[in-house]
Amino acid sequence: MQISEAIEFVAERTNAMLLAIKSDGRPQSSNVVYVVNDAGQILISVTEGRAKTKNLRRDLRASLHVNRDNFWAYVDDQRLMMALTPTHAYGMLHR
Repeated sequence: MQISEAIEFVAERTNAMLLAIKSDGRPQSSNVVYVVNDAGQILISVTEGRAKTKNLRRDLRASLHVNRDNFWAYVDDQRLMMALTPTHAYGMLHR
């Protein structure tokens, strides 16, 4: 799959699994809401005090796993993501 196809695939959805890295090196998963902006950046919703926020501040390596409705097709994007507050993400999803 080309990057343009992956961005299109991801942009058609809003829910994903974020996989970050805990301080002990184990994976930490979180269900997240996201949007893709006009620049093709994936913007995720984060909340202060949550494990994903703490883990991403410590180590930006993460994956965003987006499933198709039939579960068997997916995109796993490991590019750097911009983080937003829940209020900002809600506004972008409902414009």
